[in-house]
Amino acid sequence: MILDSSAIVAILLREAAADELEAKVAAAAHLEGFLQRGNAVVVSFSEEHAREAAEAFARFGKGRHRSALNFGDCMSYAVAKLAR
Repeated sequence: MILDSSAIVAILLREAAADELEAKVAAAAHLEGFLQRGNAVVVSFSEEHAREAAEAFARFGKGRHRSALNFGDCMSYAVAKLAR
């Protein structure tokens, strides 16, 4: 499982989707238990990840593609792609 940090940032910054995201986190109970049940692992973001994220942004980033991904989205994409 890859946990996208943009959801956590959206909650902390009280963005438009914060209430919905917060409800989902609350439903998952304790974060540690949630991560353990999901077999989540911490992935070090390497230079290879950074290159992949930059390439993804060049292809799918805001102003370049209708997906309009931000760089954080592209970072998550890079981790997922390299993890296959």
